[in-house]
Amino acid sequence: MLNFQHSPYPERSAETSDAPHYKPSDESEQTVFLVDDDENVRNSLAFFLEGYHLNVKTFSNGQEFLEKVDPQADGCLILDVRMPGLTGTEVQMRLKQMHASFPIIVLTAHADVPVAVESIKQGAYDFLLKSSSQHEIISTVQEALKHSRRNREIVRELNRTRALMQSLSKRELEVVDLVIEGLTSREISERLDIKIKTVDAHRANLMRKMGATNVADLINKIVTLRNTDYPKQS
Repeated sequence: MLNFQHSPYPERSAETSDAPHYKPSDESEQTVFLVDDDENVRNSLAFFLEGYHLNVKTFSNGQEFLEKVDPQADGCLILDVRMPGLTGTEVQMRLKQMHASFPIIVLTAHADVPVAVESIKQGAYDFLLKSSSQHEIISTVQEALKHSRRNREIVRELNRTRALMQSLSKRELEVVDLVIEGLTSREISERLDIKIKTVDAHRANLMRKMGATNVADLINKIVTLRNTDYPKQS
């Protein structure tokens, strides 16, 4: 077990020595952000995670973290629930308002479990007890980092779809809306008062511009984009 109160620099035990090392799938480095007002906890946990070749940045309070963090950073956040000033819950709410994309792992003592559960309901990825085993800690962090990378890949695809939609003409947008409604080419031609072959030409252009393999793929791309609240990456 990691004893945060008495061992500021825990060594990796046999329990975790064979744990798989998660590596990002591309050249960019992920970051584990750690926010806790207890210096002993920060030092202990940072030292432990760095032993797994993870990039760790520590903060003593929530305000400092919010002022310096990039909401679209690739990584995860380990956030203490109870801190002076901004509490972990308040930091989580601020991050939600900032549309932060990285997963949040709530760090809590036994007595704060109900608060941690509420944080999960508010969108936190997971929570860890301060008495958690080394294996639980590294496994949770590594899964959160994988989750962050998957989320970024999804956002990139959504941004790609968004850019492709911007290339559509006003008439093509009208046609695609009716395709999504389930109308046939004949019904669309009647609705828009244009020829069926003109509708078919617009549909062909839609498929080509959107890179869709079939109508179902086209509808899925656009409906997913419209129904997803996501941070837009540059």
